[in-house]
Amino acid sequence: MKKLSQTAAIGFWLLFSLMFFGLENHLFSAEELKPSPELKALLPEVPGWVLQGEPKAYSPGTLYEYIDGASEAYLSYDFKELLVAEFQKSGTETTVSLEIYDMGAPLNAFGIFSTERYPEIPEAGIGDAGYQEEEVLNFIAGRYYVKLICYNGESQTGTYLRTFARQVESRIKEKAGLIFFVSYQRPGKKFREIYKKEFYGF
Repeated sequence: MKKLSQTAAIGFWLLFSLMFFGLENHLFSAEELKPSPELKALLPEVPGWVLQGEPKAYSPGTLYEYIDGASEAYLSYDFKELLVAEFQKSGTETTVSLEIYDMGAPLNAFGIFSTERYPEIPEAGIGDAGYQEEEVLNFIAGRYYVKLICYNGESQTGTYLRTFARQVESRIKEKAGLIFFVSYQRPGKKFREIYKKEFYGF
């Protein structure tokens, strides 16, 4: 009888622990989904476009849930927070997906940006550095790395992407400055080589 009571007590404790930690994780996840005021302030307001649902946020501990397999690269550049939002053009199936990565410092934003951009893609002329390829437009401005994808935009895809990019860029008050752009543009150099030499001294 005593052994049965001990077994029941252990079972109750395990059940309580699972319920408690499950609730704790749920509350933690809910808290993580609230974007910081700084990132929310960067959300564009484009006439004729509607924000679909609430923007989502990811922290260093939950980034893998959004970009599983690629999160380690961002974490290696001291990633802080990601905001994800989707917009739809009224009366159409055209959508624009927006990702704003707060990398903590311009140097970190430049670092992760340089690992994802192919040198042969032309400069987009947005932010401190950026590029546009088909339905994708990515750029860095200050400590932020901004990524945009347009779906079902047809011939207006480029126009839509640039409209959103300009809106976000205009809301970023602190830019990295000319040194990033000059280094990024220099021909015959790989981004990682420039990054190491000019910002780490080797």
